[in-house]
Amino acid sequence: MALAKMTWDELNELVGYKKSEPYNKYFKPMQISVTQKRKRIRLAEQIDDIFIALLSEYFYADQLNTVVKSDIYERTRLEYLGAIEKYVLPDEYIINHATTTITNTIEVLLRHREDPYFYSKDRARAISENEANTIFNYTEYEDAIKNKHFKTWNTIMDGRERDSHAEVNGITIPISQPFELRGGYMQYPRDDSLDVSDDEIAGCRCSLTFS
Repeated sequence: MALAKMTWDELNELVGYKKSEPYNKYFKPMQISVTQKRKRIRLAEQIDDIFIALLSEYFYADQLNTVVKSDIYERTRLEYLGAIEKYVLPDEYIINHATTTITNTIEVLLRHREDPYFYSKDRARAISENEANTIFNYTEYEDAIKNKHFKTWNTIMDGRERDSHAEVNGITIPISQPFELRGGYMQYPRDDSLDVSDDEIAGCRCSLTFS
């Protein structure tokens, strides 16, 4: 047992919410439509429930010194894809992304079993905020390339932005051309399909507008 004996409520009271924000606050500054914000919030709430279930199952297994159920990975993957299907049809990219996200979530937890944060609701909400952005940034870009010609990068300039993202704020380029950042290239914020550093992706709150 690496984690001290405590209840699920005690763990979350201990951790609090330090790395994530309420969804309305998180998505409000983004330069996207009200409809786009509402979709992100609804998907994030559904993803949150899924990842709370995943992380809490590992927490209880550690507390009881038992083995996590063998079907938890596949169950989580199907639930995650099921949540996405309410908004868009998952294609190969989304399926692969969901698989990688769940794998990484578990692997990181197993490397940090002594740290309560990695089991917590705070972590689940942080994951959900990022995932909702990733899914909709990707699908909105894929829709836009069918009938739009240009894209503009919008960075939330509130003192929390990366310098590299501030540098591309307001830049407009042809829609098929990737943005060049210090850490590599991205077609849209949180794009991991090109050669780009993870430092450019994690926690990114940027968005695009199309013309």
